[in-house]
Amino acid sequence: DEPVPKPPKNPLLWGQTAEDSVLSQLSHIKSSDLEETLLVLPFDYAMRMLGLLDAYIAQGKELELCVRCVLALLSVHHTQIVSNQTLVDALAHIRANTRQRLAAAKDHIGFNVAAIKYVKRDLETSQSAYFFGERTSSTAAAAGAGAGKRNKKQRTK
Repeated sequence: DEPVPKPPKNPLLWGQTAEDSVLSQLSHIKSSDLEETLLVLPFDYAMRMLGLLDAYIAQGKELELCVRCVLALLSVHHTQIVSNQTLVDALAHIRANTRQRLAAAKDHIGFNVAAIKYVKRDLETSQSAYFFGERTSSTAAAAGAGAGKRNKKQRTK
């Protein structure tokens, strides 16, 4: 009759869910060692990993890392994946999610680059206006000083 209480969180996961812990551990692997790590992963675990990576991509978590992992797993287990129609369908889903997220990331990056270029142009414009204003006032002062010297020379002649 009473609801079963939730089990306590595993202290080895540092308060994370199992899925978040897997992503955290993947992100701590050096980039150069990532492909070797995925190379030794057995096929059934690799398929579970593809499912997790699909979920991470759908959520937009660590997109670059997830795509690199998917590509590494595909390169290792290509023949086994292609021979199974269920896995081919799963790959089609991963592909659609990845394209959607990468397009959104590309738009986001493009927007940020445009904003940086705008700020750079604005900064250059304000700096050049400052320098031109400084040069104009110093040129006028120099011209005024030169005119005074010419007047003295003209008076002495």
